[in-house]
Amino acid sequence: MSKKQNDSCILMFRFLQLLTSGRAPHYTEVVDLFKEFCKDEANAQVTLHKYLNTLKILGVGIEKRKNHYYLLHSPYKIELTADDAKAISLFKSAMDIMPEGKSKKRFEDFFKTLEFHYGEETKTISDLFDMELNEQLKKYMQYCDDGFKLNITYTDNDNNEKRLMFCVPVELKFYKHKVGFRVFYQNRIVEVPLKAIKDIEQLPVSAYAQQKLATTVIFKVKGPLIKSYRLKEGEVSNGHDDDGNLIVINRGEDFDVLLKRLMRYDVLCEVISPRFVRERMIAMLDKAIRQYEEE
Repeated sequence: MSKKQNDSCILMFRFLQLLTSGRAPHYTEVVDLFKEFCKDEANAQVTLHKYLNTLKILGVGIEKRKNHYYLLHSPYKIELTADDAKAISLFKSAMDIMPEGKSKKRFEDFFKTLEFHYGEETKTISDLFDMELNEQLKKYMQYCDDGFKLNITYTDNDNNEKRLMFCVPVELKFYKHKVGFRVFYQNRIVEVPLKAIKDIEQLPVSAYAQQKLATTVIFKVKGPLIKSYRLKEGEVSNGHDDDGNLIVINRGEDFDVLLKRLMRYDVLCEVISPRFVRERMIAMLDKAIRQYEEE
């Protein structure tokens, strides 16, 4: 291979690297790249158009909008299995309920970059999983928001028999290849795989039952606080979750008093249910952080 051919290959790869960097490079940045390999700007512009036409013939679509270059088609494709596509859809669904912030933005950027390289078959599979999961998960998230008691018909893992459970919804739990629906049943948290649930009936609750439900808050205690935390009046332990965190059920304590107390534990404490109490605590923490940053 001659030096000229070698330089042409290097320029092509550097141009593609610039286009796949996760942003749309400006025209001047692209021309500056080509000027490194050409005599002047005029030659750089001519060479750039030649490369754009070559890439177009090879099926790599590039569009120029407002002096920025956008890669429309990836030069390489990723084809996923159905299981992989389903796992990614689960992660994306979990990301959707994350609080706004840097972590969520990083996840969004990662999935955006990954999906850009999907092949046609993977795109089809992924879209189907996304639509199916989103509709299903929205329904279960609404159950948690409503807080009404549920009659759940599900199949037992051991003998595949249908069972009935009268319970209160708590939260969705996401894993690599499945989603679990956590409910409060017989004074403990029980997790039922979504695929095992055959039917759900949402029940109206009496004023007394609704009031009782509204004053029940479930939270988890983490890290070194697990050993030192002492249950307060109206609190009972519900054992430990898969990560070793202590699950605490609080009944009857005023929300404002409870949240102010839990906020002192910072990241070592997390409200699980009800969802509106969890969001209220997140809002209080965000407000406290903003006030601290403004001082």
